[in-house]
Amino acid sequence: MFTLDDIKNGMREIKPPVSADAARQVRNRFLDARELVQKLEEDIRLAAGRRGVDIESLYRKLEAAKDGLLEAQRDFELVGPFISGLEAAERADQLEAAHQAAQKKAQATHALEEEARTKAAFQERWLAAGGTLEQFQKAWGGPDGLWAQELRRRVTEGGHAPVDLLRATGRYVV
Repeated sequence: MFTLDDIKNGMREIKPPVSADAARQVRNRFLDARELVQKLEEDIRLAAGRRGVDIESLYRKLEAAKDGLLEAQRDFELVGPFISGLEAAERADQLEAAHQAAQKKAQATHALEEEARTKAAFQERWLAAGGTLEQFQKAWGGPDGLWAQELRRRVTEGGHAPVDLLRATGRYVV
C-alpha cells in the first residue's frame, strides 16, 4: 500500500520536458540504447562458436548496456506521453511565426503601394494648383509633411470604404 508521502515523492520524479528537443533527446537515447543491446546480442551470437573470443567481456558489456537500456526506457516512458504534444506545439509556433512574417511583409508592401498611390494623386493636384515638383517633394516628407497629415486624418476619421458601403445598404450591422 502506498502512503501519501510515497505518492508525493513519485509525483516529484515525473517532470515533463520543457521542449520538444529535450523530449527528442530522451527518445533518441532510448532508441540508441536499444540498438546497442541488439548489436551486442548479435555479437555474442556470432562469437559463441569461435575460439579465442573473450565472451565474458561481451556479456559484461551486454549487462551494462541492458542497465542503460532500462534507465533510458524508464525515462522514455515518463516523457513519451508529452512528445507528440510538444512537437505539435513547436510546429504550431513555427507556422504562426511564418504567418506573422508573411502578414508583416504583405502589410509593408500594401503600405508602400498606398503611399505611392496617394503621393501620385497629391502630386497631380499640387502641380495642377500651380506648385512645383521640388515644392511638393519638400512638403511631402517629414513628420509634419503631407503624408504624415494624411495618415493622421485617416486614423482619426476611421472611415473604411467597404465597411461604409455595407452600412449604407442597411442589411448589415457592422
